[in-house]
Amino acid sequence: MKTSKLVYKASKKFVQCGKQRVINITVSLDDDCNNKHHDFSITSMVYEGGKLVGGGCNHEEIVKHFPELKPYIPLHLCGHEGAPSYPVENGIYFFKHEPMLKVMEYMRITEDEYTKLSHHLEDKDFFKYLLFSLGIVARWKKEADEFIKFLEEKTGNEWVNTYSEDEERFRLVLTEEEKAAVLKRIANGDFTDEGIAQSRKEEWDAYKVQAIAEIKKEYNEQVERLNIKCLVMLYILGKGISLKNVMFHDNYNIDKTQKVVFNWKTWAEPVITKDGFDKFVADLDRTVVPESVKFELETNK
Repeated sequence: MKTSKLVYKASKKFVQCGKQRVINITVSLDDDCNNKHHDFSITSMVYEGGKLVGGGCNHEEIVKHFPELKPYIPLHLCGHEGAPSYPVENGIYFFKHEPMLKVMEYMRITEDEYTKLSHHLEDKDFFKYLLFSLGIVARWKKEADEFIKFLEEKTGNEWVNTYSEDEERFRLVLTEEEKAAVLKRIANGDFTDEGIAQSRKEEWDAYKVQAIAEIKKEYNEQVERLNIKCLVMLYILGKGISLKNVMFHDNYNIDKTQKVVFNWKTWAEPVITKDGFDKFVADLDRTVVPESVKFELETNK
């Protein structure tokens, strides 16, 4: 029977620490998450006296009792074509943040392939090109096809992908246009040591220009806001009002507002009465105090 859901289940009894246990395994290729992507899964449930005592993706325990599954363990949670989840984006992230052996395990690559890929982490297009040109993607597909064949033999069913290429949430594809663009860059020497060094210099120079502009922008904004605070607080002082119970709130980064609260410490002596506050606001000179600055009076509840 043709189906998009292959599920193989098996059980074995074993003795551990003198106690009888049962391990139930579930090996599948399906889209139980309904996210338009078929994934492999290898999990287990371990029982002792009818009580669940272990399980999940405890692959060492699974392989101990079902050694025939060992070749397929690395494909747990991989797609039906054998690729790990988002191998370009996640792969580059792993290369940058994880030790070599962990990267090799996640990407299912050799040390030589690791070395070649590691030189091109700043160029996503060439990194993806290498996954194809080094034969990695083809190997992933071969491994997945072997896993599918195993499941088909165990279940007696034939797996079919119910999603078209356009419907699938993710497919690792190198288009002819992408390939041609990379080959053109190779011919231009972009990926030689000199080309990479020049590219990194250009990227650094562009980053440096942007960083300087952002630093200066932030500096100028903060100076402007501090100038407004200085102006407002001096204005209040000039009206004969103490600043001992006056708070200047600068929420510009949050909601683009600046606010002055009188008598904000409700437990302390107020610096202004309600009538005094109303008169202050009524007489406010907006040629001096910007419209963006609001004033509030805190009252005891």
